Amino acid sequence: MTFTKRENFGYGLGGQEKLVAEGASYVGSLGSLAGTSASVLSGTNTSVAKDGSTRALNHLVDSAWDAATCATTGSILTLWGTSDLGSASGDTIALSMSFDRSAVSDATLVSGGFGLATQDSAGNWTNGVAQNVGGTPAFVLGAWNASYGLGTFGVDPATNTAWAVVNHAGRFAVARL
Repeated sequence: MTFTKRENFGYGLGGQEKLVAEGASYVGSLGSLAGTSASVLSGTNTSVAKDGSTRALNHLVDSAWDAATCATTGSILTLWGTSDLGSASGDTIALSMSFDRSAVSDATLVSGGFGLATQDSAGNWTNGVAQNVGGTPAFVLGAWNASYGLGTFGVDPATNTAWAVVNHAGRFAVARL
């Protein structure tokens, strides 16, 4: 018998769902929970996949929220739907999440040891760009800029946000890296 994966699905309470056509932007809010908000700052559905009738396929982008844990400074976002089925990676997006400024010292902010984190296959929180396919990790203290490439991550103390340029789905939170 030969099996082919035909769809991804999931569900979450308090999340959002957005249909993104080929060539369309992912930019927008992903919602919030308990004072933590998230948004996609940049990214485009670059898929060229077609169905059996040669119709373009959309990406159904979903988000869900979970309460903070002792390892995170705020709520946890689960994000999926930015890749074609069977792809090793998804589209490149800039993801941003807010954090409580009182939860981190100035020294930690400027060191690059705090920011957007993701869970690895063992459930450990690690740098949000560590699960990327390609790219080079590079820390920036300051606001995200559209010129930043895959693997760039940072913290913006002026807006109390952490951001990262990623190409994978998963669970994300702001935490010590």
